[in-house]
Amino acid sequence: MTLNWAVENPEKVGAFAGIYPVCNIASYSGVAKAAPAYGLTPEELQSELAEHNPTDRLAPLVKNRIPLFAISATQQVSGKRNRFCFPRFC
Repeated sequence: MTLNWAVENPEKVGAFAGIYPVCNIASYSGVAKAAPAYGLTPEELQSELAEHNPTDRLAPLVKNRIPLFAISATQQVSGKRNRFCFPRFC
């Protein structure tokens, strides 16, 4: 959720640092578990996933040249799909 806040408020962010941040809602917590936090049903969240998934929304931070730092390890989270994928923005 902090990464999503940063994306929605890039003018208030100097940098982002996260330790095991959720990057892919579907693979980490799962859509059914995450949906209530967004006030949506699992079906609604699934259909709007790109609008809420942190790594699908990084463009405002990149545009504002906000430094991003994340510690990630596939053993602590649920796999490669939850890791940050910055190269597409470089």
